[in-house]
Amino acid sequence: AKFHISKLEALKLQTQMTCNKLFGKQISSVTSLLKNTYLDGYYHSAYEIQHGLNVGWNIAAIDENKLSKIMGKPWTTDGLNFSDRIWANRESLINETHKQLTQDILLGRSPDASIKAIAKKFNTSKSKAGRLVMTESAYFSSESQKDCFKDLDVERFEIIETLDDETCSICSAMDGQVFDMKDFESGVTAPPFHPWCRGCTAPFFDDNYTERAARDADGKTYYIPDNIKYPEWKKS
Repeated sequence: AKFHISKLEALKLQTQMTCNKLFGKQISSVTSLLKNTYLDGYYHSAYEIQHGLNVGWNIAAIDENKLSKIMGKPWTTDGLNFSDRIWANRESLINETHKQLTQDILLGRSPDASIKAIAKKFNTSKSKAGRLVMTESAYFSSESQKDCFKDLDVERFEIIETLDDETCSICSAMDGQVFDMKDFESGVTAPPFHPWCRGCTAPFFDDNYTERAARDADGKTYYIPDNIKYPEWKKS
């Protein structure tokens, strides 16, 4: 049958198969990363809480069925999960490649221009993949903390943002906000609030006095009382 397939169609089929293979590997790698992010976040949160209270007790291991449900649940307003976004990036790259191949053959032009256009598109896709991985990792880290807090009967949580010049106005306003656990919702009352968000959460206790880290103008770390929130720190 391949004798009846034009050169263009054969090239399109080949590029599509290559893209499918590449993005299939990406989904596998991202899935593994996010599973580990959730599990590490859950167990590490449990350890830190028990260590801080100086009391240890048994907790149930996360079963695979629960983890699979968490992995497949969309959390953004567009209703897409990380797998959907990866396949959407794949379609965009395939379409661009097919367009460039068609123009090359119809116009009889050198492939140099197409190579540059496809490379630019691929770099854009790479940037999107980086943003997707970092933002989804932040979400699964947040979800692992939420589930751990609930299992350990934490009643309230506090938002902790980074005290440096890179923190945006959205996150700086949320720093130090305290909510009941029933109101914990990633993207609304808990990080991530936007792509590349660096915020996190911690259990809140009225009588708990600690210190928190901040960075000065040179990027060096120093410590301040934890009751100082971002707006006050920024002003000082």
